[in-house]
Amino acid sequence: MDFDIALPLFSWGVVFRDEHIVKLVNNLSIETLNEHSKFKHIEKNRFKVTENNYINQSFLYKNDEVRVEEVNQEKLVELVKLISEKAKNNNFNLCFYHLDENIIDNYSADDLTKIAKSE
Repeated sequence: MDFDIALPLFSWGVVFRDEHIVKLVNNLSIETLNEHSKFKHIEKNRFKVTENNYINQSFLYKNDEVRVEEVNQEKLVELVKLISEKAKNNNFNLCFYHLDENIIDNYSADDLTKIAKSE
């Protein structure tokens, strides 16, 4: 049986205020927040806003927390291998999609080809 698989390419920040999710900030990475002076790294992928500021056209308040969620090339390779194992003798078509027009710049055509062939 042939089937199609679509894998996401994304990186965003989930913003929490008073322990409630208030928004998503698209195209936000751990590297970006590590380089920004108004964010304090508090856990693996979590940051605290130390001063009111804008990032990626979103206003964040002091004491907001940001949890970065992203898919990297290594995770995609792992997923394709897992799918290949479970699919066994079945053929599948693989495509990638993104929710932010800038995210595709993080992946070259060669990168995506390598991921797709990581069976």
